[in-house]
Amino acid sequence: MKPQLINKVLGLAFLAGVLAAPAAFAEETPQNCKAGMDALSKEYADTGLSMPPKPSGGTMHGVQGHTHSSAELTVMRTHFAEAQRACDEGKDHESMLHQDVVRSILRLPPQEHPASHHYTKPKE
Repeated sequence: MKPQLINKVLGLAFLAGVLAAPAAFAEETPQNCKAGMDALSKEYADTGLSMPPKPSGGTMHGVQGHTHSSAELTVMRTHFAEAQRACDEGKDHESMLHQDVVRSILRLPPQEHPASHHYTKPKE
């Protein structure tokens, strides 16, 4: 084979691999954070919590013993919104970290992160 032809074949093979890698990653990304967002939405709804009336500063009582300050609710809403934004942008790991903050405030265990995140659960 001519060297030029070999270079073209190798170049096309390399390009195919480069183009296939992001596509495979993009398919994996939304599934992890999407499933987590769906589960977290349900778990939050199950608490029966709502934002306190203005002026804030009170304590909100939900069901199943959930009692949180308005500051905690604000932090949860902020992290929930950031988790949704990151998930929509395909930033799976970032989204799952924000979800874990909300889960922590709700006293829920952290979710399982994929091995590709190289994430170690905090010790309890």
